[in-house]
Amino acid sequence: MRTLAIADLVISEDRQRKAKEPKGLADLKKGILAIGLLQAPVVYWETEAKPVLIAGERRTRMMTELHEEGLTFQYDGED
Repeated sequence: MRTLAIADLVISEDRQRKAKEPKGLADLKKGILAIGLLQAPVVYWETEAKPVLIAGERRTRMMTELHEEGLTFQYDGED
């Protein structure tokens, strides 16, 4: 597993989920805060300089939002 900056991700416009339901996003945020991130977003490295997000766009968005709000969450037992 690698750690990278969310700003370095390329998010494809060809995403499976097109609708952005606000209640679902709020529930996801509450869940991440309550029990932590259960599954990390998945990226595909086309080249070393261009990681492409292939799964977890909503999780990525929520992680960004939590960070901007100064909140922490757990993943794999760590903050």
